[in-house]
Amino acid sequence: MNGFLRSLQLVFTALVLAVTTACGDTINNYFYTVANDASTNDAGTNLDGGSLTFQDAQVGAGSLDATQTQDAGNSDLGAPQLDSGSIDATVIDTATQEDATPAMDAEATGTIRTELDADTVDAQEIAPDGGTSIADAATAIDAGNDCTADTTIFGDFNPVTQADFDRLAVARCIQGDLVLGSTPSPRVDASLLRFINGDFIIHQSSVSQLAIDSLERIEGVLEISESALEFFEPIQLVHVEDDIRVLDNLQLQEFRADSVQTAGESVYFTNNPNLISISIASLAIIPSYFQGFKLPALRELNLDGLTQAGGIYISECGLQRINGFSTLSSAYSINLSANPLLETIEGIGQFGTLNSLWISGNAQLQNLQGLESLSTVESIQIESNHSLGSMTGLEGVTEVSGALYLRSNQALSTLQGLEGLLVVGSIQIENNGNLRTLAGLSNLTRVNGNFGVNNNDVLTSLRELVSLIQVSYLFQVTNNPLLPTCDATWLYNRAGSTIPPVINRNNNSCP
Repeated sequence: MNGFLRSLQLVFTALVLAVTTACGDTINNYFYTVANDASTNDAGTNLDGGSLTFQDAQVGAGSLDATQTQDAGNSDLGAPQLDSGSIDATVIDTATQEDATPAMDAEATGTIRTELDADTVDAQEIAPDGGTSIADAATAIDAGNDCTADTTIFGDFNPVTQADFDRLAVARCIQGDLVLGSTPSPRVDASLLRFINGDFIIHQSSVSQLAIDSLERIEGVLEISESALEFFEPIQLVHVEDDIRVLDNLQLQEFRADSVQTAGESVYFTNNPNLISISIASLAIIPSYFQGFKLPALRELNLDGLTQAGGIYISECGLQRINGFSTLSSAYSINLSANPLLETIEGIGQFGTLNSLWISGNAQLQNLQGLESLSTVESIQIESNHSLGSMTGLEGVTEVSGALYLRSNQALSTLQGLEGLLVVGSIQIENNGNLRTLAGLSNLTRVNGNFGVNNNDVLTSLRELVSLIQVSYLFQVTNNPLLPTCDATWLYNRAGSTIPPVINRNNNSCP
């Protein structure tokens, strides 16, 4: 029996060589290493490595039939069926088979190997990460089914002529960057394109309409800058490997990419004066930061799927409400500044800790409701919000380990909302023209750095700070014309350090 199997092995090997010679270059793009059991010469795929290995097999269309399976415990190879069009070899796929994932056991470590000729595409080239594992290549093949040499553009592609754009119209994969600049027509058809293994850049482009309905993956940066685009809506796009950058587009009105689930780094929109709507509703994580800057027409911002972000920075935007971050639970910093129409931030998120909270220059903002889940922050700066009447929304904050700045909020009349605050690193309350009382700080016990109350025109008392027993460094109370100097002296004697205080230009009369 062993002699018979050895003979059969030699015949099988000769036949593969004959098929290879007869067919010339291969037109099948899936090849696998098949391991054979040393004791059984079993050609099935679910066996340990052995003496007979079919590796780098080159096959023609229909030449090897992948239909035979072998029981892992069966030592009888049986007689392979040899006819004019097929050889049973278990995992070697036919040219028409789309699923190239073999059935391998837990020990298998087979890699996909391909050779490219005029009619094939290297699965390793298609793989998004260049990997050679079966799982990687299966994903790549799925992302680029139908990607043949005729529908794949290899290398960076910057179409200029009409012939270039005709080529783009039938492309399904680009193995490199795609850069759209000047175009012979304002409408570009890339509706069959599914995969870009590089950056996708639309820069200084005359394109105003772009059909990219099938695009699923960008393995680099997505950049739209100085373009004539009015709308950008890649309805199938699920992955951008690096940044999403949308910059200096005078005509852009809407960016809607609700199918995008992953973006590798930052997402930022800068200086798009007519952009009304941004929606990336399925994006869960932004490792670095989200930025909206100089978007005066912006009325809708939807990132309701976002759970984690390095930072949120929204400045000089036309938003009236921050309500697009309802599931945000983890962020490093929040910066909302110079948004002239912003009235409420109730949809800012549900996070417990922050490194930095900066809210400044929002002329219509009336309160800080939406931050109720926040408990510890390294630094808080609330500055130049001229309609802000109180600190309502910060009730949960118990500690600010760095600095707390309350500056130039002209409507601020009370610090209500800070009743939970026990410890701060330092505190500066300055230039709040309508602030009459510090009653919201009645539970503050310790200031580990500087204490400053300066230039508050109608502040009349410091006696509400009944729990404060420690100021570790400089104690400064100056230029509060209605504040009795004796209030400042009383508080310094209770809580001040050995550093001499700075107390001057207050009201020298004491009750």
